Amino acid sequence: MSDMPATAIEHFMQRDFVLVREKASTAEGRRSDNQNPVHIQVGEVMIQPLIAIAINRTVHDASGLMTEKWIRHLPGTENGIIVGILSVRDLIRMVALRDRPRFLRQK
Repeated sequence: MSDMPATAIEHFMQRDFVLVREKASTAEGRRSDNQNPVHIQVGEVMIQPLIAIAINRTVHDASGLMTEKWIRHLPGTENGIIVGILSVRDLIRMVALRDRPRFLRQK
């Protein structure tokens, strides 16, 4: 993604923002006004209450929660404090490394 021109990155960010904004507006029964992201506060589009998972839970639990709630990122908490973020990409990478054929594994 770092090889993409800045305008392409801005386009994807703008598109993702508008999709998130529309989902939030629909969920709250409001009409989406597609305002410029510069003027919209995070609290207007974020999911509340925060969907998070304790760091001592299993990866299976995390992937199940992400699937159930239709989210791609899941804050990991310890004693109620966010200590990291788990993404779908992290889960895919973990499975890919785990299932890699033996002859490709590093020794």
